[in-house]
Amino acid sequence: MYAIGLPFILFSFKDEKYSVVVFSCLAGFLWILTSATDFKLFTDNHLDQAFALKYVYPISLLSGATMVIIQLFSFSNLNLSYYSGIYSKRQEAIDASEAKSKFLSTMNHEIRTPLNAIIGLSYILKDNEPRKDQVDNIEALNYSGKILLNLLNNVLDFRIISLCFYGS
Repeated sequence: MYAIGLPFILFSFKDEKYSVVVFSCLAGFLWILTSATDFKLFTDNHLDQAFALKYVYPISLLSGATMVIIQLFSFSNLNLSYYSGIYSKRQEAIDASEAKSKFLSTMNHEIRTPLNAIIGLSYILKDNEPRKDQVDNIEALNYSGKILLNLLNNVLDFRIISLCFYGS
């Protein structure tokens, strides 16, 4: 019983370790008690040796082996469900990271391109000899576009750097 219980004590989950220890100790206690009463703890009748060899021992070995196999399948099933959950969470994290990267790439292109066009067109307007009342507006447009592009570059670059180093 102890040889069967020892691997389960070492490799079982926390809650089950206590059950294995208790049942192993119970089996040991009953064995000591039976031995102390000269194997007459429960009955005074002796078991026929031929009957024990033919029926009792094989049934006892088969039931013990069956219990061990059932326990191993149970632990394998628990481990499989646990690791499949971990794999699915990992896959979700990878998918989320790819979605963030795709979003940042799209934002990088979709926002910077029009801003660069606004800044470029403001330069063109300024070079085409605008009226006096338009010069201030064109310079404000150019300045605002540069500030907005700088801010956008800083935000997107910071976000890309944090994705590379921290993964979130």
